[in-house]
Amino acid sequence: MIARSKTLTGGYAGMARNPLLTHRHLGSYAEISNVGHADLFDDGNGRWYMVLLASRPYGDSGDCPGERVSNMGRETFLVPVSWENDWPVAAPGTGMIQDSFDIPCTETEACGGPGTHRAVFCEDGGFPVSACTHFTAPFLPPDWLTLRAPLYSLTERSGCLRLYTCGRTLRSCDSVSFAGRRQRSMSYTFSCSVEFDPADEQEEAGIVLLQSEDFQYRFAVTGERGTRSVRVIMAAGPGIPETVIAEKTMEKDCSVCTLAVRADRQRLSFYAGPDAGSLHTVCTGIDARILSTERAGGFVGTVLGVYASGNAPDRERASHADFFWAEYDSV
Repeated sequence: MIARSKTLTGGYAGMARNPLLTHRHLGSYAEISNVGHADLFDDGNGRWYMVLLASRPYGDSGDCPGERVSNMGRETFLVPVSWENDWPVAAPGTGMIQDSFDIPCTETEACGGPGTHRAVFCEDGGFPVSACTHFTAPFLPPDWLTLRAPLYSLTERSGCLRLYTCGRTLRSCDSVSFAGRRQRSMSYTFSCSVEFDPADEQEEAGIVLLQSEDFQYRFAVTGERGTRSVRVIMAAGPGIPETVIAEKTMEKDCSVCTLAVRADRQRLSFYAGPDAGSLHTVCTGIDARILSTERAGGFVGTVLGVYASGNAPDRERASHADFFWAEYDSV
C-alpha cells in the first residue's frame, strides 16, 4: 500500500489503485508469497527500484499447497519501478516479482554497457559466495553468522575454526559455540571436516540446521575418550524433549571425520565417514518442515552451521572441536 503528501506531516492520500504490489491473488501455488515491507530508491542513473521482503515456499515434488512452507524465511527481492502521474508503478507490465528483469546500461556504468543486462534473483537467493570455506583467514567470511558472544578462535590452530565446548547448548539463549551461513536454495548439501575428542557424553560437535533455539536438527559427534558415535538429534518445539532419530558408531581411530547433510527439498539425509570419499548413510528421508517459519514462527530462515557444546559454562575451555572446512552447495 502507498500514500503520498507534499509535506512529511501530512495529510496523506492513498493511491486509488492500491495495493501497489501484492501476490495475495496468486493463490497457494505461487512461487513467491508474503510480499511486503518495501523501500523505494533510485540508482543515481534515473532508474527506480523497490527492495522488499518475500518468501519462496516449497514442499516435496507433487505436494499439495498446504504442505508448502518457507524454510528460507523472508528473503530480499528487487523490483523495477516506473512513475505515472507522480505515483510509482511496481514491476511495470506484470505487477509481480519476477525471477529476472532487464536493466538498460549506459557506456559509463560498471555493468558492461552499453546494452541491456539481465538481473537474476531466484536461482540461488543472492550474491555469489564461495561454496567451500577453508578457515585460513583470521576472521570469518562476511556471509558467515555467529550468535551473541561466540566462543571460537581462528588463530589458535592455523587453518582451523576452533569451537569450544564450554558454552551452553544451542537450545539456550546464552553464549554458544556456533558459526553458520544462511540456507539459500531449496535443495543443497552442507558438509564439514571436524576433529573432535569428546571428554564425556555431555560434549558434542558437528553440523546444525538451525531455525531457532526450539527448532533444529543437530548432526553431532559425541561419546567418551577413545570412542565416538554420530547422532541425528531433532528439537521440534519449546518444552518438547529432543529426539535421537539415528545413531551410528564411528571407527575407533576416526578422530577426524566428515559429516554431510543433503536436502532434497523437504527431505534430509545425513552421512558420515572418515573422509569425503568414504561417507556412510546414517539416515534418510527426514522431514525438514520443522525448520520453516510456518512451523517455528518468526520471519528468519534456516542457518546451516557448525557448532560445539558441553552445556558447561563454568568450565574453562577444556575441550574443543577443530573444523578444517565447511562447504555449502546448491543442488
